[in-house]
Amino acid sequence: MSLETKFNHLISNRAKERKFKAGFFEGSTPDHVVKHPNPLPLGGGTPDEGFFPIESIHLNLINEPFQHLSYQEKTKNLNIKDINVKEQIHKINDDNTNHTYRYTDNEDEVDLATGLQYSWGNGFPQLRKFSKDLITRTNKPGYDDWDVIITNGSGDSLHKISDLFVEKGGTILVEEFTFTPFNSTAQNWGGTPIPIKLNIRPKKDGGEEPGVDPEYLDDLLTNWSSGPYKHLPKPYALYTIPTGQNPTGLSQSLELRKKIYSIAEKHDFIIVEDDPYGYISLPKYGTPNVYENDGLDNDTYIKSYLKPSYLTLDTSGRVVRLETFSKLFSPGLRLGFIVANKFFIEKLNLYTGLSTRAPSGVSQLVFNNIVANWGGVDGWLTWAQKIAKHYTIRRDLFLKTLYDSESFKNNEFEVVEPDAGMFIIVYINLESKFPDPKNWEKVLHELRYKTITNGVDIVFGNKMTTDLNFKFTTPKSNFLRLTIAAVHDNDEIIEAGKRLTKSIKEFFEDLNAGKYDDLK
Repeated sequence: MSLETKFNHLISNRAKERKFKAGFFEGSTPDHVVKHPNPLPLGGGTPDEGFFPIESIHLNLINEPFQHLSYQEKTKNLNIKDINVKEQIHKINDDNTNHTYRYTDNEDEVDLATGLQYSWGNGFPQLRKFSKDLITRTNKPGYDDWDVIITNGSGDSLHKISDLFVEKGGTILVEEFTFTPFNSTAQNWGGTPIPIKLNIRPKKDGGEEPGVDPEYLDDLLTNWSSGPYKHLPKPYALYTIPTGQNPTGLSQSLELRKKIYSIAEKHDFIIVEDDPYGYISLPKYGTPNVYENDGLDNDTYIKSYLKPSYLTLDTSGRVVRLETFSKLFSPGLRLGFIVANKFFIEKLNLYTGLSTRAPSGVSQLVFNNIVANWGGVDGWLTWAQKIAKHYTIRRDLFLKTLYDSESFKNNEFEVVEPDAGMFIIVYINLESKFPDPKNWEKVLHELRYKTITNGVDIVFGNKMTTDLNFKFTTPKSNFLRLTIAAVHDNDEIIEAGKRLTKSIKEFFEDLNAGKYDDLK
């Protein structure tokens, strides 16, 4: 059975009916027409690369995250003030400079003549090759007929995936706490996100382990025609963040992923696996930071620390994986890629031709050439470990600050420790004073005012819901989502923890004094 026959019924009518034709290009030529070996271009409106004003780009690279903090003297704009910029940076970096020129004979690199020109909608061949090599090395799919397409970052990927799978008037399954901009994207295409129960604290939430509740999911779909959403079409896709989940920081086990994949096969839906945080694997708190010193060899990192993608379980082609270069390299480049079966990639490529056309050539060449300079996939994985090392350091410092606080010792909050990514959630123990969860949102506003006064920025769990009225959501929405990514250095991560716990302590002092009783 062809991929189109197998999956055409799961894509939107928009995607089925879409066509693209660049009308000014002629079609194929008859066999008897002899093509000139060196035709001159008088057709397409692509300016010759001689018009491009950039002759070369030279980027000074660091060897380690936060290396710039060791610069001896700094100003806001130049990092240093009394000695030559080039001299100091090259001294620190051991002349670790990436050079990109107008032309190159290195097939792994993108030159400026190519990078500054109009280009392929699915991305430069060099970057597609790197992306495929990375997936083959880390999460090889269980079937052969797959491919990748380069995108303008995860936001672009989510937009195009929603176009592909969300029908107007249709539905899509989404974790009850999630990256809520995706819900807006799905709604923009006319779909309704359907919340799926998450077990965050399994003992309290009634599940066996953290992540999507498989029994709830299977029961919902089995009894769809008589369930709470019987007036809506049955979903064709599940959107999940299975590793370092946003907002909870938790990861699905391999056994849980097998259960979810089996349910997808049973009920014939697509799994959209969004994995921005998977390479930031965090060893258990209180254990050694395995990334210290020289780190791990990459094979050990992959096999022992990276969570396996749903791709590795996929034998039918129903998993679509989204990766991004934002979290390990730079959000401003706006680069990512989608892995899917070739039928889906064809549809995504067609929509790209009608929308974004192509990812930024400059972004692609900068990223591709630096990674090529690092040694390709192995160099990228080595860099990922360095990123994970610093997130582990930050996680450990932040958790220690929380656990050392008077507020924690007074049982005013509970920490859900993450095993990947950049988010930690803290549950505020309101139940004894405010037993009705419906009142929690109002009283938590008072905690928000404390954090503003004490100078710490947070996100509340009830702002990251698929549907706050979902019966399972409100009773476990009394958490704060905290990130260890945004502060500048380790001193700030400690200070942020102190400001947060001070805010919680002050909040409970007022709570215990009865100042918020009128909010019950």
